Amino acid sequence: AAVGITPVVVVPQLKSRSITVIAAMTNNLLNYRILDNYQSGNTERFAHYIDDLAAWRDANDIHNAIVVLDNVPIHHSQEVTGILQDLGFEWHYLPPYTPYFQPIENLFSQWKNLVKRQNPQTLPEIYAAMNQIQETITADQLNNYISCKIT
Repeated sequence: AAVGITPVVVVPQLKSRSITVIAAMTNNLLNYRILDNYQSGNTERFAHYIDDLAAWRDANDIHNAIVVLDNVPIHHSQEVTGILQDLGFEWHYLPPYTPYFQPIENLFSQWKNLVKRQNPQTLPEIYAAMNQIQETITADQLNNYISCKIT
C-alpha cells in the first residue's frame, strides 16, 4: 500500500460445517458412525446407534461394558435410557463440564489431527480421511486413553 494508506488483504472466508460422529471405544476396539449429509445428533439417531452398539458388543464378546455419557440432553431422554436398559447396558453420566474425564475426547482430538494433516479438500476426501481411523489408531492407544488417570 502507498505511504499513509492502511494495507488491506482480502481473503476468502471459509465457512465449514460440522460433521457429527457418534463413537464408543473399549481398551482395544473402536466403534463409530459418521452421520451423513451434515445431520446432527438427535435422540432417534443416538438410539439407533445404541442398538447397533449392542450388536457390536455381542459380536465382539464384550462383557461388563459401561457406557459413559456426557450431559447432552439426548443422553438423558427416556428413549435412550430405555434402550440402554433394554439392551443390558450399564451407563453413567459425567459431572457437568468435565470432558477431561471422557477418554474418548482424547481420541477425538487425535482423530481431528489425523484428518487435518491429510488436508482433505472435498467432502468425500474428508469422509475417506475420517474412515482411516480404524487403520491408524492402535489398540495400545485406545488402552492408554482408557487407562489414563487424572491426578
